[in-house]
Amino acid sequence: MYQKKKSDEGDIARTFYRAGGINEKKLEKMKKKQKSQFISLLGFISTTTNIEIAKGYARKQQISKGSTRVLFEISIKPKEPCTAFAYIDGISFHPEEEEVLFSMGSAFVVDDIVDPPDGENFHTIKLIASEIDKTLIDDIRTKVEDCSPSGRAVLLAQCLIELGEYRAARKYLNSLLTQSYDGGILMNDPNLATIHSCLGTTYARQGLHGDALKAYKQALNAQARLEYSNNNALSNIHNNIGLAYVGLGHLDEAEKTLEKAVRIQQRELNSNQQHLASIYGNIGYVHYKKRNYNNALEAFGKAEKIYKQSSSKIAHDELEQSLMKAEYLTNYGHLLSTCKPLADAQDRYSDALKLYKSILPDGDPKLMQTHINIMLAYARNGNFKEVTNWFEDSTVQKLIEKQEINMFELNSSVTQADLAFLHKLVGACYAMQSSFGQAIHLWTRTIVFKRKARLEQLLFETTNDNSSTLIVEHKSLIDKGYHQMHEHLTRSTK
Repeated sequence: MYQKKKSDEGDIARTFYRAGGINEKKLEKMKKKQKSQFISLLGFISTTTNIEIAKGYARKQQISKGSTRVLFEISIKPKEPCTAFAYIDGISFHPEEEEVLFSMGSAFVVDDIVDPPDGENFHTIKLIASEIDKTLIDDIRTKVEDCSPSGRAVLLAQCLIELGEYRAARKYLNSLLTQSYDGGILMNDPNLATIHSCLGTTYARQGLHGDALKAYKQALNAQARLEYSNNNALSNIHNNIGLAYVGLGHLDEAEKTLEKAVRIQQRELNSNQQHLASIYGNIGYVHYKKRNYNNALEAFGKAEKIYKQSSSKIAHDELEQSLMKAEYLTNYGHLLSTCKPLADAQDRYSDALKLYKSILPDGDPKLMQTHINIMLAYARNGNFKEVTNWFEDSTVQKLIEKQEINMFELNSSVTQADLAFLHKLVGACYAMQSSFGQAIHLWTRTIVFKRKARLEQLLFETTNDNSSTLIVEHKSLIDKGYHQMHEHLTRSTK
């Protein structure tokens, strides 16, 4: 897409814009150094060529305490090497935003920092796109050079998915699939199964497990028809189908499908079993959901043993490997928080959080869900002060604000019902510490989230496969918090 722009318009200077937030102390340090600072923005970076749209986002940008609003102005100089980027306005769900996507690990040099002009509430940080790490460039170049045109299309779809642009990715993938019908050019393309799988992933990430299951089964049909001998691909599709069944609550079907995925994966040599660790982790999660804790521990143990071995035995792609491992650590943490000491679960959750932070953009729902998991583990073990300290952290508050604002954006990790439950639980933890004012404040917020949850349920037929279990496990603590509050109010009125 960039090369087409370059061919049409020439190699000219280009400017892109992005609204964001930055810690006030970090901004002050940057001001002192001013030019020639080198910074990198994590994850895939969405920008726009329209400065007015970016300014609009900057003015209303939600920021946490201790942060300030900024507008990043990114300049691309002609004939100078810089980070990879692509124009995606043609496939974006909001083409009017003239969106441009920068690759993961994008690197920039700070050129200038401008204070807010009269009437504005944001600083402007002027950046010049710079060449990213040579190793990463070589890795990207190798992947692109080794890909067919359909393979490059899949890479772009995967980038959109990891950016959280599920609707844009789905629109793009469906446009590709139209070329597979009635003798189209993709009808017998080996990447057809991967395209169906990517489509399934967009649904799964948004909690639409029925649609995900349908897409994954189409992927299986395509894979069996075009390349049945690819055991890694077949086992991964069965792994995804099993997860879709988990999302639908069909745990027996999930277990059977995942066991079949293991049998298929074991046809490969040990050195080439790319998905076996992930499959064992998911089998462990199914047993955890069915409360077969001994079987769950055995399956998670097998996954852990593989993850400790060479990464080449896990997955061919570093991002995919990290995501799978983070999911496994999260699910293993759920099990350990139920039947083992807190420290064991806490270690898994903390490792998952580190992985997610390294590969996901700020504000991703998986980060919020992992913070919730950590607070639930503390609450389960009666560490009420740790729960409230964690909840009060500015990062957590910013994530809560993000999820509250994005209630109309489907995701499979955090719902308004989850936020209602979190505030109810943390309120109980405050009550157990006799901080009754804070408890009342959070319980009042719970009412607001419950109202939004009802609206959310009407709009989106989604399910969250963690919520019901977590609520049952912590109901007694919430009841104790209410009892503490009742006793406090009774004493106060005497």
